[in-house]
Parts: sequence; C-alpha cells; structure tokens
Amino acid sequence: MRTFLIALVVIGGSVLGVSAPASAATILGTPSFNTYCKTNVGSVWYPVTQSFSSPYYWRCTNSYTHALLSIDVNKACRQQFGNGAYGIVVANNPNGWRCTR
Repeated sequence: MRTFLIALVVIGGSVLGVSAPASAATILGTPSFNTYCKTNVGSVWYPVTQSFSSPYYWRCTNSYTHALLSIDVNKACRQQFGNGAYGIVVANNPNGWRCTR
C-alpha cells in the first residue's frame, strides 16, 4: 500500500503540487508610513510603532498632541504603488510589511 501511494505522488521524478500558483503576488516594495502620515493626516505627523515585535502597531502621531491615528496599510500601498496594490506581512516584526500586487 505504501509503495502504491508513493507511486501516485511521484510522477516522472517530480512531486505533484509543488509549483507556485499562476497568480502569485509580486512584491513591489516596503510601504512608506512616513509618506502616508504626512499625506493623509498632516505635515507634522510621523509614524511610530507601539511594539518592537509585531507589525500591527504602526500609528501616525505628532509632537504637539501625541494623538495616535491608525495607518491603513492597504491605502499606503495603493498611494505608493498604484491601484491593485495591497499590504501583506512577511515577517513578525515592525518592518515586516510589504506591498504586493
């Protein structure tokens, strides 16, 4: 039985199902949260992270009010790389975001 299953999986020396999907996303680059904050919130706003171990805690802030506003990573990617771009996490750290299409 074991030999039969191996024969079903291996054809011509290659294993089935290991090729990349035809619609694999292309990494375009890293989103600029600095540009996002200045463009969408105001010129005195800049990005800060509230976690040194997670990509999900980026916020826009300023030195005057210290308010914290959410960053829309998908919007940051679209503004930087055009329509159809969106954000994905490639590493579990603050710099783990990438824009793809």
